[in-house]
Amino acid sequence: MELGKKDADLKRQFAYIISFTVVIFLLILLSVVVLRSNRQRKRDNHLLNIRNKEIATQKEFVEMKNKDISDSIHYARRIQNAILPSDKLIKELLPESFVLYKPKDVVSGDFYWIGTPNTNFGSDLVVFAVADCTGHGVPGGFLSMVGYNYLLLGLTEPEVNSCSDALGFLNKGMMATLQGRMDEVSIKDGMDIVMCAINHKHMLMEFSGARRPLCLIREKQLIEFKGDKISIGETMNETAPIFNLNEQKIEKGDCLYLFSDGYPDQFGGPRDKKFSYKRFKELLLDVSAKPMDEQKQILDETLNEWKGDKEQIDDICVMGVKII
Repeated sequence: MELGKKDADLKRQFAYIISFTVVIFLLILLSVVVLRSNRQRKRDNHLLNIRNKEIATQKEFVEMKNKDISDSIHYARRIQNAILPSDKLIKELLPESFVLYKPKDVVSGDFYWIGTPNTNFGSDLVVFAVADCTGHGVPGGFLSMVGYNYLLLGLTEPEVNSCSDALGFLNKGMMATLQGRMDEVSIKDGMDIVMCAINHKHMLMEFSGARRPLCLIREKQLIEFKGDKISIGETMNETAPIFNLNEQKIEKGDCLYLFSDGYPDQFGGPRDKKFSYKRFKELLLDVSAKPMDEQKQILDETLNEWKGDKEQIDDICVMGVKII
């Protein structure tokens, strides 16, 4: 029995030794795992810090570039605003008038224009226009500057003797500017425009349009003169379009309205639909008897009320002129 007891004690001691050895091994293994994990975490943290620094550097670079772009766009806006007719010039040439001008972005693809010709067009005329260039923002803004310069140049050209000639000259200029790069762009650049010339001495008006109409309101009756169904710069071929010329007797108290498509196309209202040309023309009829400054205010307030918190979808330009 004593031998059996010793044998049991030996087995018990052996079991203790095995258990202790296993525990020690597991502790060593756990220590190795923890050490490796710590080392890996340190390496990961180091790489993360490097990447964070790279991201911070890239973020700073992007912010700097964005600021440069933003500054350039705002500078472009200042240039664009500088070339637009001043309020003083507009009031000098068209005392009873208004311009509602609301760019969608910093720079606008819509613009308004006014001038007096130095050619056979007629020194007694006041010529004015509203134009809507392809797109809006920076692309539309730069295109508007090209168009504006050709309109100014047209006032000095002997070949420009009417609104129709002026649009033809503008079309040639736009084609010459854009044609060489048409294979490099994926969109068709162009411009819709309505131009009107008033002869106060003889009480005559002439009008030409490229996809833009002119509305005349006389004694609560609206007459719409539709433009030709072609845009400036739309056809890049040798056969340039000839724009139709409309002539009309005018009377004191007549109101003329030139506009881009931004106002009637604005979404809003209770059903989030377009303001529509029908509603826009009804609005013009409603306000036509009021003073021009009040007309502008009502148009602006009506647009803001219709739009609500919706985004403005396009540049907006409306020009109103009362014959006095």
